[in-house]
Amino acid sequence: ALPIYREILMALPEFLTKATQNVGVANKIVVFIDGLDGLDAAHRAKTLEWIPDPLPKGVIFVVSLLDGDQCYRALLRRHQENNLITVASLDMFDKADIVRQSLACHRKSLDESPFNNQLKLLLSKKDASSPLFLALACEELRVFGVYEKVSEKLKSMPSSLAGLLQEVLNRFETDFGRDLVAAALHLLVCSRNGLTEIEMKSLLDLHSRGMDPKLSPLDSRFSDIFSSSTRNVVAQANFSRLIRSLQCFLQSTAGSRDGLMVIAHSDVINAVKKRYIKSALKEEEEAMFHHLLAAYFYNEADPTRDMSFSGLNRRACSELAYHLTCAGAWEDLEKIVCSLRYIQVKCQLGLGLQLGEDFLAGSGKEGSRKKSKGRDKFLENSIVREYQSFVTRNSHVISSYSSLVTQQAINEPRSSVVCKAAEKMMQQTETPLLAWENKPETTHPCQMTIGGNSKPVLCLAVSPDGRLLAFGCQDCTVRLCETNTGKEVKTFVGHSHAIASCTFAGSSRLWSASLDGALCLWDVQEGHRISASLAHKRRIGACASDPSGNVVVSVGWDGALFAWNGKDGSAVGELKESRPINCVDFHPEGQYVVTGSWDSKLRIWDTLNQKRVKTLRGHECSVRTVAYSPSGIHIASASLDGQIKLWHSKAGFQVGCVRGHVSPVNTICFTKSGHMITGSDDRLLKVWSGYLGKPEYVVRGINAHGGVRALA
Repeated sequence: ALPIYREILMALPEFLTKATQNVGVANKIVVFIDGLDGLDAAHRAKTLEWIPDPLPKGVIFVVSLLDGDQCYRALLRRHQENNLITVASLDMFDKADIVRQSLACHRKSLDESPFNNQLKLLLSKKDASSPLFLALACEELRVFGVYEKVSEKLKSMPSSLAGLLQEVLNRFETDFGRDLVAAALHLLVCSRNGLTEIEMKSLLDLHSRGMDPKLSPLDSRFSDIFSSSTRNVVAQANFSRLIRSLQCFLQSTAGSRDGLMVIAHSDVINAVKKRYIKSALKEEEEAMFHHLLAAYFYNEADPTRDMSFSGLNRRACSELAYHLTCAGAWEDLEKIVCSLRYIQVKCQLGLGLQLGEDFLAGSGKEGSRKKSKGRDKFLENSIVREYQSFVTRNSHVISSYSSLVTQQAINEPRSSVVCKAAEKMMQQTETPLLAWENKPETTHPCQMTIGGNSKPVLCLAVSPDGRLLAFGCQDCTVRLCETNTGKEVKTFVGHSHAIASCTFAGSSRLWSASLDGALCLWDVQEGHRISASLAHKRRIGACASDPSGNVVVSVGWDGALFAWNGKDGSAVGELKESRPINCVDFHPEGQYVVTGSWDSKLRIWDTLNQKRVKTLRGHECSVRTVAYSPSGIHIASASLDGQIKLWHSKAGFQVGCVRGHVSPVNTICFTKSGHMITGSDDRLLKVWSGYLGKPEYVVRGINAHGGVRALA
């Protein structure tokens, strides 16, 4: 879905331009979007990057949203404030119109006579300026059947939204019973993306039967519970009335293909939790409903309950692992995620990129000591770790070709549980596979492969907290992925040429530089561009940030070295040299940077005092990459002829020369332990013992179509 979204993102400006041509110069295309802040979070919709900037001539967007929302902040950043019209709170006339029109739909009205002004009585309530309050109040009046007591009803109606919500819930309990109402709202709160009416009916039937919370969601006894003879515990007529009554709490699903019922307002969620979830038993109660949801979705995904997942139900397979995790059913979760058939079915249904999240078991979320202990035990399980490694290393293949899951598994080392499971599957099916007879019997050092890129990746950067990986591509985009799952979380679009370099300035800012000399600063959390600069007159060679993220340095083929404020993108200083500069790196303490140039020299600069400190000579060709060691004592550099040299950064002399690549070295970096890693056009990745320059490990066959371009 993500590649398709990116294609739509690129095509929308052209589509709007052609639309204006079709309607003629004298007319305009006007796009109305009401409730923009209600957008789903998928594909970073609230960053509004999908709205062309600038808009094509003749196109106007008219949107409404609440101020202070992420969408509102995005509009303020992208457009002049004079284009935004701030609408004040509802005045008396607006509130009166809303009430009149809402009640008129049901052929009802309030008395507005001078001596019994029922409308004024309602509009004088404290929270009457809230559209939600008015909507709920009108719904309460709609179902109130005693005309002579409407005034009394209005007088007793709570003045606050919170109080009105509790009164509405109390009416629901009177009409349908507390247990049924509490169960329905609990299920909606615990569901990840809402529930369909069919799902809600089945779950309420299951809940009404009094499911044993100790019964595993994968237990075969659920087959009887879900059989047709045990359905309709909740009468269909009563259920339909309940759903109709709950509509005032739910998002509108008009035009929705899946018809999911989702609670629309956080105020409603808070009211449900306050009324039905006791703080002392909060986790146990929520776990019980997640347990119920897991049992239902497992039945939908695997109706035969033989781990074949023959149901091929996309939604059930998507939700199952999530609810098992929330229920703390770690043994059941292990059985599911450590199943090659489950992995194959998820890939077949287009959910392959979601597999990485299934293995995380909600790590990072708060929970009780008991739940945290169970999660830690699950994550440390050797079988789980083997399957997780298999999925993350092969996700780029199996997510696109689900039929290759067994093939990839059979190529794992013979001693691995994944290979043994694949051999067992081969005995049960007649699918032909290619056996790799002389395969290595050790696990490949690669921990994860991230695919889905249509063009080559040219640069990499890892956030200081290690959670995010940024990479710049030849298609002019910069992408952010989670390091633990490989899931793409953001795509930054704004460059008009291939990305040459990127670097994090702290965990909240990302800098990127392109071959046309453009330098951009991005907000990692909000997903928008903060600033853009064309200070460089030729292509940018590299950019680097100091450890604090306060200063970023960019160098280019124009011989310029610019220093920038890492947080807001403002210029701090500029230094020049006569030859083009290819690369730059910051000293671990932050004051000094080292650059490598076309003239085969390295230069150390003082960014604080804005002057050159040293010039290091020794290379015979253009210097392509430089890096400081973690201690800052040594500098590693590589040139076009493949030579790698080690320098003493303070004294400025060469301490060693390393030979091990037959092609130019494109990138060098140091690990925290002091090991040096080099990547070359010879397609080899080599690990060296720090400043001693002794090779310790070689990784071959990384890229079949070119050399190693970047390391981080």
